[in-house]
Amino acid sequence: MDYNRGIGGEVASYSSRGPTLAGHIKPDVLAPGTNIVAGFNSYYSEMNPGDYMTDYDVGRYTFNDRSYAWSSQRGTSMACPIVAGIIAQWMEAIPTLTREQVIETFAATCRRHDPSLTYPNNDYGYGEIDAEAGLSYLLSHYDKIEEVQGFKSLRGQDEIYNLSGQRLNKLQRGINIIKGKKVVKR
Repeated sequence: MDYNRGIGGEVASYSSRGPTLAGHIKPDVLAPGTNIVAGFNSYYSEMNPGDYMTDYDVGRYTFNDRSYAWSSQRGTSMACPIVAGIIAQWMEAIPTLTREQVIETFAATCRRHDPSLTYPNNDYGYGEIDAEAGLSYLLSHYDKIEEVQGFKSLRGQDEIYNLSGQRLNKLQRGINIIKGKKVVKR
């Protein structure tokens, strides 16, 4: 089967567009969402044989008498995990990353299909997400995380973060506190 690979970075015709009912621009950002090859739920296809269309299969194999499919999918179910995964990677570098900083990063680093348009807009949002450019932007604009004696802290901040990235409150400060680059006992 020959699959439609999309047309040069244009937003898909089936993609939702803004504005929202509240007048907000949507989408925020674009990610690949057409003809994404992904595993398909074997239980769903078994329980709903008339509902599942094998026309989208790109591969199928059997293991322990169960049939598993790889199929070409499209939509938010394909694009959203890509965006979520990219932001999760950004948060590994900057655990305190806020929604506003993510939007700022989109505005500064997204690829824009049509340079004649104003971004953000209700077709492309800020543009197509660029994981590497976004991470480079964040690392150059926000303090990196450093680890000292099992805790992480943003440089120059009087805040403590554990290794899971959780901010510790003052009641939990009967432990070493990082202030700048040195460890201070309180």
